[in-house]
Amino acid sequence: MFWAEDTMLKELSREEMRRLYDERMQEDFPPAELKPWKRIEEMLSGGIYFAYGFCEEERITAYAFFVVQGASVLLDYYAVSREARGRGIGSRFLRLLKEELRQKDICRMIVEVENPDFAKSEAEREERRRRIRFYEKNGLILTEFCSCLFGVEYRIMHFPLQEAAGGIWMALNRIYHAMFDKKYFGKEVMLPMP
Repeated sequence: MFWAEDTMLKELSREEMRRLYDERMQEDFPPAELKPWKRIEEMLSGGIYFAYGFCEEERITAYAFFVVQGASVLLDYYAVSREARGRGIGSRFLRLLKEELRQKDICRMIVEVENPDFAKSEAEREERRRRIRFYEKNGLILTEFCSCLFGVEYRIMHFPLQEAAGGIWMALNRIYHAMFDKKYFGKEVMLPMP
């Protein structure tokens, strides 16, 4: 747990995650990107899922949900509450998360960002580019890899936290196999070989 001024990085309990899912994630993410709570609960029970909150005066103003497989994590959901946006919280939270993950011996953080090439409007395309710029500003690297999950096209970014064995594609492939039933591969879950 890290303290910074009047803020705190806190690992969230299952109950806190469920409350965020019910009260905030429905608004923060499009329906096509939001997993059923039952699936998140299965991953929690399987020991491959965890979350952190960025708390200000005991209120969660930002949150991050992760899938872990080996020494790599996938940032599954990341959001800052509407009223807290524009204050640099997203960047501060990301810095704290990277340090916390290093201490957990995580070597690599992988992030899926919606692919701007598949946006339905210019406004949506610019919003997707803005997200990529945010992550690049915070040290993440845009890779040549893409994935398609249940009809949503993504570009893959990563942040090396420590020396990592194996490549990004292999790490993400392992994560996807932990997240999704094999019946979805090649139909709803696609991660083309590099």
